[in-house]
Amino acid sequence: MTITRRALLSATTLVFLAGCAPKPDPAPPAGPAQFATQQPPGTTVSAPGSTSTGPPVPAQQQAAIEALTLMTTWHTDSDATQTSADLRARTYFTQELAATITAPARNGASGEWFDHPHSVSMPRVLAVEGTDSLVPGSLAYEVTWDWVDTAGKTTPGASVRLYSLAMANTPQGWKVSDYTYEEYPRHS
Repeated sequence: MTITRRALLSATTLVFLAGCAPKPDPAPPAGPAQFATQQPPGTTVSAPGSTSTGPPVPAQQQAAIEALTLMTTWHTDSDATQTSADLRARTYFTQELAATITAPARNGASGEWFDHPHSVSMPRVLAVEGTDSLVPGSLAYEVTWDWVDTAGKTTPGASVRLYSLAMANTPQGWKVSDYTYEEYPRHS
């Protein structure tokens, strides 16, 4: 199987999964979160409902990576704006943060978005340490993406985003309680 076919297969899988994701209910689910993971034995975590200020634990990192992957998977055919991806990722947000995510009144898409019609972004999320632009206790991730069109052609994205995430340990598992990002031109 060629790399292009693998990328298209992965893109198709992500499109399917993102398009079929259930809309989050305002009430928290009764059972464990869909991607909830258990803490390794001997791991210390913050009390439920508190924001983490210690080093990330695997479940915390996993929740952050899954949230960022959804937040940067854009479908230029069906997403009105990049905020559509944030709306799909609300299940990874605390209730307070999820309530603040709303679609913009006007389409803010430009440049790169219009350069890739009929495409899906395929993000790569990489943990970053030692950056001076972060709030103490937050997690940092660099996200780059490639665009994959319906013919399977892959084009590198023009930007890179540096995300800073605050995480909260809730009864439903680790959730993003706040995030910011800076966007820079991508250098190949």
